[in-house]
Amino acid sequence: MGVKIYSRAEWGAQPPAKSMTRQDRPSEAFIHYSDSPNASRLNNFQEQAAAVRAIQSFHINGRGWSDIAYHYVVCQPYLPLLRARVFRARNTMYVPAAQEGHNTGTIAICVLAGPGDKLKRNTRYAIEEILRMHSTVRTVGGHRDVVSTDCPGSEIYAAIPTIARAAGQRVYR
Repeated sequence: MGVKIYSRAEWGAQPPAKSMTRQDRPSEAFIHYSDSPNASRLNNFQEQAAAVRAIQSFHINGRGWSDIAYHYVVCQPYLPLLRARVFRARNTMYVPAAQEGHNTGTIAICVLAGPGDKLKRNTRYAIEEILRMHSTVRTVGGHRDVVSTDCPGSEIYAAIPTIARAAGQRVYR
């Protein structure tokens, strides 16, 4: 199927605020969600890019991190969109800031979704494609697998075994 990944330049990312730690060959991936109650109303590129910029701004200015925490942000398709939209966030050569105490050697993927949002089929396909691009990743889990949190929400978390199988990976447990 292939997935288009919008570059940092395309969504208007600001440069990292400070230097980041490099990582080699991530072996795990963790799925997150943005906990955005209005995510279903973001149905065009401009609105979705603005939401990704807002996440980046919060992570840099609110949390004091180097950059947006995640490597990818996936926006679910809401009409008139038919496919999920994927934004490149932090470069995968750098350690994310997404799973405190469990960042090194990981890929962090955030779904722009609200509480109780189900993972749409095309969003799941996009995540599976992202995971297939990273041949060194062997396991996939949810943020809650390594940190005490509800993230990525019950509905998205329930889809992780299906995602892992489709991408040829194991479920993190």
